[in-house]
Amino acid sequence: MAAGEKVISIGDKKSSQYAAIDGKSLFNLDIMKAHGHDKLVRIFIPIIYRSSSSGHSGNNSKDDDVALGVVEVGYFYDQVSQVLRWLQAFSSFSFQSNVLRYLRYLEREKIRLQFYVNNLAYPYFRTYIKDQKKQIYKFVEDIEKGSNQNRLDHTGFLQLVLNKMAIRLGVKYGDISLVSYNTDEIDFMHETLTYGYTHEDVKENNKRFRKENEGKEGIINYLAKNYNEKNGEAENRLLYYYTGDVVNDKRYIKFLEDARSEMVLPMVLNDDATLIGVVNFISTEPDYFNRVLATIYAKGVKKATDIYLQKKQYNALKAIILPFDTFTQTEESIYRSMVESLKQYFLCDYISVWTRSSFKDKQFVLSHATLSDFYERYVAFDFAQAEIKEDSSVGNPAEITHVNTIGNKESRLYRFATQFDLQFKSYIILRISIDDKYQAFINVFSRRTINDDEISGYSEAFLDEITKKVGFAIQTSRLLNSVKSVTSSLANREQSSPEQMIVNQAYNLLPSVDSVVLFPYRQGKTILIKEAIVGGANLPEEDLANKEKPAYFANLILEKGTQWIENESQYLDLAYKAFSERLHEGTFWRKKSLKSVAAIRLVHDEEVLGVMFFNYTAAKKFKEDNSMIFIDAFTNFAKVALLNEDFIKRLQEERMKVEQENNNLARTQRELKAEKEQLQQGKKDIEEILEKIHKKAAGESFFLILQGINHDIRNLLLGMAASLDWYSEK
Repeated sequence: MAAGEKVISIGDKKSSQYAAIDGKSLFNLDIMKAHGHDKLVRIFIPIIYRSSSSGHSGNNSKDDDVALGVVEVGYFYDQVSQVLRWLQAFSSFSFQSNVLRYLRYLEREKIRLQFYVNNLAYPYFRTYIKDQKKQIYKFVEDIEKGSNQNRLDHTGFLQLVLNKMAIRLGVKYGDISLVSYNTDEIDFMHETLTYGYTHEDVKENNKRFRKENEGKEGIINYLAKNYNEKNGEAENRLLYYYTGDVVNDKRYIKFLEDARSEMVLPMVLNDDATLIGVVNFISTEPDYFNRVLATIYAKGVKKATDIYLQKKQYNALKAIILPFDTFTQTEESIYRSMVESLKQYFLCDYISVWTRSSFKDKQFVLSHATLSDFYERYVAFDFAQAEIKEDSSVGNPAEITHVNTIGNKESRLYRFATQFDLQFKSYIILRISIDDKYQAFINVFSRRTINDDEISGYSEAFLDEITKKVGFAIQTSRLLNSVKSVTSSLANREQSSPEQMIVNQAYNLLPSVDSVVLFPYRQGKTILIKEAIVGGANLPEEDLANKEKPAYFANLILEKGTQWIENESQYLDLAYKAFSERLHEGTFWRKKSLKSVAAIRLVHDEEVLGVMFFNYTAAKKFKEDNSMIFIDAFTNFAKVALLNEDFIKRLQEERMKVEQENNNLARTQRELKAEKEQLQQGKKDIEEILEKIHKKAAGESFFLILQGINHDIRNLLLGMAASLDWYSEK
């Protein structure tokens, strides 16, 4: 068989039929006799690759099945029945698993076997295809490793895939066109990656070939139409497309002058679901592509699409501002990032976000929408208030509503869409919850009819993750705001009771908590009931009769450490240890119908600062939801705040002592100053008297005596003045 010769299979893929052909009719008789083959009967078994899928080539014919090779079996007439049994058995198994066994049989029976291999592939039938698929998977995974090393994002990874695949195929041109987020059409000029040409080349060539392509739909948009207008029949969709004659192919839009053949492979969001783009390879040689290449590279594109979507998900989630990046972010900016991520990742037309400012609010307000006019229409129509229940508790924080179709003409949403001619056909409601309470509802609208299958797989995982991350980011933002508020108040001494402010902030931060109780600990003292600082709706009654008694349970937590109590049995086990007397039916747990309690011992650098209780009337799984994380985070801050408050009190006491000493010293200085002034005045009076005495002195001896006295008095006064000056300065 000549290289490249085409062989058509005999029979269909469900049965094995063979043509027994006399060697005389096919081979030169002299050659046959020379080799002793003239007495042989030959069976030619063509090895044909026929895909079990419905993907077809350009002319939609099954006659272009690819021949991977031919097995020629020659046998003597008396061996026919035995050989046919082996052939039938052989045909029912994979070629690779039986080929060695079969060859050994042929060798034993002295039957000669020859392989004729064309230039398309090796004769391994489906096993060869599977092996090639594994190789292409490995090829794509190697590309991913390269993109990770170069820190490429999802778009950079896709460009790298295009370049590597085009080089591997040996084609001159390639491109990847992606579907725009708010249409069902391929946005060729704006959402396209290219290999071997640029968009400017296409623009220039389009002017030249526009007339030639007039009236042609184009295979790319044909694929998009087939995928997005699915009537529940996946068999009717093209899984790939290739053509060996772009000039005469009615579906091909020629935009490169030297193009001769083309292969188009779809990128889908899920298997048989939503088309998100196409990969296109163009060769300057005719008949360059075939079914084997299309099948193998379609699998490679599927693998690359999966990785691309994973990378896109990762980048989308990063853009939502992960919890530890929210120090300077507001809730509005978090929601804005989320909307942009949804818009770019999920194929939709409108997105609206309904939020409430706090968990005490019963009404949700439209806070963000993708289009301003849509925002105004939505507010005017006031649709969502009728759709959202006032009291929203959620069992599963990551719950995603199934797709809702807008078909009920009596529904408010249908009337809203009709009134404003929005033309969307379906929508998805996402719920964002914090501490098991709904915080926001996100409505994702589409002008397409979205099936439930479309939110399975990658979309469902992505939407599930995005709602969790947004809720966590918002809760983190609120935690940081609480910390800032308490810290600022403590620093400015704006609160007369910092402990009460800490309790109030904890109650507001955790929406499902019913009450928060703080017992500050004074070193070496037993905590008393009267020292409780409480906040919340389900507060413990003031026990006037027992307020001087110890708070037994709080003191037990000081001894035992933090306890996450999720049922009454756990609570009673601890309570029996805490109370010396027998427990009665009226325990605090039962009085308040509690279901869970987080009892936290506040310890900082081995210094015990107190105990905080977070009481819930709803059952909690602290280790399975975010409440443990945020209780830990807040109590860690509370420990620092309480420690700082205690330190500030100590500083204030020292400051008061220093101020008292300063006041005493100042009073002493004032008294010394007054005495100094009196002495100075006495000195002045004495000098005046002495002056008068000098004038009246009659004799020299008397004058000399007085002069000595004057000298002694002056020295004494000067010494006293100097001493007063020294005290004054002190």
